[in-house]
Amino acid sequence: MKVIVAIDSSPASQRVLDEATARPWPENTIFSVVNVVDVQRFARFPMLIEDAKREADRLVKAGTEKLACSGHKTLPEVIMGFPRRAFPNTQRNGTLT
Repeated sequence: MKVIVAIDSSPASQRVLDEATARPWPENTIFSVVNVVDVQRFARFPMLIEDAKREADRLVKAGTEKLACSGHKTLPEVIMGFPRRAFPNTQRNGTLT
């Protein structure tokens, strides 16, 4: 089974990670921890895109570590794009690891 956990820096995302670590999952379940960096948000300030990507990498790494400490297999992924389109397109194209 593959479980996709889309997170951001909100407290709600941390609660989702807490719930995922606390629940029983079938053997061989893999968690893809995903964050989408909204590049349109930084269109006027392209120098901030790298900062946003670094923060997304940090969030995803922390999320994967939290799940991995509970014994789960994890895959981190940061997607660059417009969140409303990037995430569904990535799933549809099969590029989400």
